[in-house]
Order: sequence, then structure tokens, then C-alpha cells
Amino acid sequence: LTYIVCATILMVGILFIYCCIRRKISSLLMPSPAGSTLSKMIRDEAIKIATFHRGIQNI
Repeated sequence: LTYIVCATILMVGILFIYCCIRRKISSLLMPSPAGSTLSKMIRDEAIKIATFHRGIQNI
């Protein structure tokens, strides 16, 4: 159980860091309305995390 919790925290952290890096790169490449991009990104990350949690529960 402890391993699963650690793996989840690690995965969320990696997703968050990856997400920040990707946002910085995309904002450098093409400036766009920050609000819509940010909300879309948060929604995508939330979906990924939810999918990951569902995968853990199935194990």
C-alpha cells in the first residue's frame, strides 16, 4: 500500500513538472490566450491523474 501511495505522489509530481515545462515551451513558441490554454491544460492533467488512479485501483 505504501508503495502505491509513493508511486502515485511521484507520478503526480512528474506530471506537474512535465506540464509546467510543456506550458513554458508552448508559450515561448506561440503566444496564445493564457486563460483558455491554462484551463484546458488543467483539465487534461486532471483526466490523466484520474485515469492513473483508476489504473491503480484495478491492480
